[in-house]
Amino acid sequence: MARAALCPTARWLWCLSLLVVLLPPQSIQVAAAACPSTRPQSYDVQVPCGDNRCWCDSSTADCSGHWGQLTYVPKLPEDISAVDFSCNNLSMFLTRNTFANLTNIEVLYLSHNDISWLPADVFGEMGALWLLDLDSNEALTFTSLREIVSIQSIRTVFAGKCNLPPLPADLFQNTTSRVDEIVLSSNPHGGIYSLEGFCDLHFLRQLQLCDCDFNDITSSCSLHQLANLDLTGNVLRRFPKTCIGKEPMFPVLTALYLTHNRIEVLSTAEVCLPMLTYLDISYNFIKLYPSGTFSIAKFPFLESIKLQHQSSYWDMFIVSTKIEAKAFDNPNLERLYLNSNELEFADNDSISRYAFANCRNLRDLSLSSNNFTYVDDNRFLLLFGHLQSLVNLIMADNKFESISRKMFANFPKLTRLDLYDNMIDSIPDGAFDSLLSLRQLFIHNNKIKTINEETFGQNVRAELSSLTLAFNPFVCSCDLVWFQHWFQNTGSNLFMVHGFPKKDYKCDNIPGMTLENFSMTEQACLIRQEVNLLIILCCSIFIFTLTLVSLVFRYRWHIRLLMYEVFRGRDVLRRQRLMNNNFDFDVFVSYASEDLPWVRQQLLPKLEDELGLRLCIHERDFVLGRHIVDNIVQCVESSKKILMVFSQHFVHSQWCQFELSLCLSHVMDYDDALIVVCVDNVTSRQMTSAMMGVLKTTTYIQWSEEEDAVVSFWGRLCLALREIIPFDEQNV
Repeated sequence: MARAALCPTARWLWCLSLLVVLLPPQSIQVAAAACPSTRPQSYDVQVPCGDNRCWCDSSTADCSGHWGQLTYVPKLPEDISAVDFSCNNLSMFLTRNTFANLTNIEVLYLSHNDISWLPADVFGEMGALWLLDLDSNEALTFTSLREIVSIQSIRTVFAGKCNLPPLPADLFQNTTSRVDEIVLSSNPHGGIYSLEGFCDLHFLRQLQLCDCDFNDITSSCSLHQLANLDLTGNVLRRFPKTCIGKEPMFPVLTALYLTHNRIEVLSTAEVCLPMLTYLDISYNFIKLYPSGTFSIAKFPFLESIKLQHQSSYWDMFIVSTKIEAKAFDNPNLERLYLNSNELEFADNDSISRYAFANCRNLRDLSLSSNNFTYVDDNRFLLLFGHLQSLVNLIMADNKFESISRKMFANFPKLTRLDLYDNMIDSIPDGAFDSLLSLRQLFIHNNKIKTINEETFGQNVRAELSSLTLAFNPFVCSCDLVWFQHWFQNTGSNLFMVHGFPKKDYKCDNIPGMTLENFSMTEQACLIRQEVNLLIILCCSIFIFTLTLVSLVFRYRWHIRLLMYEVFRGRDVLRRQRLMNNNFDFDVFVSYASEDLPWVRQQLLPKLEDELGLRLCIHERDFVLGRHIVDNIVQCVESSKKILMVFSQHFVHSQWCQFELSLCLSHVMDYDDALIVVCVDNVTSRQMTSAMMGVLKTTTYIQWSEEEDAVVSFWGRLCLALREIIPFDEQNV
């Protein structure tokens, strides 16, 4: 019950002490290695030191992660200037003499030590100490913070994650502090954060208030020396007010960080930042940049603006970012970063043609991960053509589909151009010849298929120091031979920058082939490319025609039967023919001689004996002495209906195939239909083209010995012959 009543920190310490007793020493070392610390990582070789309780390199001692097992600060080598004493539960044994062995130390890390108070003059003997890290001591008091800041040698104080609210306005009154940097990040407060507590720190130049959850700042006094203010990761919804009446709150502030907030509106009407040169407002929700937002009247010395990654919940409403005319109207502006904003540069309603007007001294412009689809030469030059001071132009991942010579003609000072990760399929000859200062050109991961001698002029090739063309689908042919020679002879200094090896230059038309290994003989390239294309085209047409003719011949009966079914009449011609009564036979039966037993045993008894029909059977009814072809033609012409008996024997009989072709022509001429019965199972690969055509376009009757199937067979056959069956027999 007593354990359950412990506060979270005490309960955690009790469990940890039990863990230390039970675990072996090597487990404690693992726990020490996992101790979080803000100390910069060392890459020097470390050796045991300080009674084998620490690890030392040339200047740093790591004594962290003992969690209460190291109850004193051991003696360290004289050349040690920085000590990491984090995660040691220092509060359990902290006294005035705790750091007696660290009198020459300049940097001390004491994070995660549960420090809530500091004995008087605990750092009194450490005259060289200038950086003190007290992060994650969640019970640290203002009194202790005041004593630390009052130490004359201290210049930098870290007190993040200490649960400190905004400092009282009089906290540092009557102090002689020389602290120039304070980090109070991750001390959640909310609401409006008052900066009045820092006004008495007359040497304070850098202040970090990141991740403190406030939505605005205020102060009734100016911070006269503050040059760098970091407000990253809070919940600011608008540009913070920086005026006290008509006076600036930060008279000498040069750098302001507002990243990862919730700023939606850039209303800078109450801006008083007369010395600001660097402004970072990336990772917010800004979708509108009104005219004059960053004008020289509001920011007279502004040189760099970062406005990257403006997105989040606005995108649910598909609100496109809008930049009005002269939004960046500032001749002092030298660097502008607008990456990853999904800006629609082709839309004049979203991006004004005068959006970057009066930015005549702009040197670095980064526009990666936006949308330049449908941006032609004229639109591009209207937006950026006047920026003739540009040195670095970053336009990667912008959905560029094409470029032209005119597009980059107005940038005489441009030394770096990034066009990688786009969809450019070709580079016009001489597209970069006007860029006399170009040294770095990155066009990798596009859709470029070939590079020739005129693509890059001789002057451009001579001046380039970096050119990346990897991950383009090169078509390795005679057109690429010149580029391959240049690629092989230039070496890695030009083409293999940014970590691209030679294997990343591949032939898209030859699987597994790289540009380095590709080769073409001179004889193969003697014929002009146009002639090659003409030959290939003629061969392709010939092969296509030959294939088409073969297919038509093979499936000629399919085609004829399908056309016949499509254009078939209304049985008028057939009925007129049947009414003439000039027939010797009712049904002409076409069958293989091997199937004669079935015809005699099954077909003749049913159709002749029972139904009274007269069948033409060639063994019985062909006229002796007449040519067999004449017999077939005569019998087909003198028969009312035609019945085909398909079987495996039928497939192999030449006379049966002749009869089938003749009968097909006959029924088409008289708008009739074949009656087809199958007496066995014939696979499709055994059939002729004509048989396949008939079976795919004509309903046939399958013979089977089963009793029910036999009844169905004769019923369907009688239905097919109903037009010629005598009336009396139909009634029967």
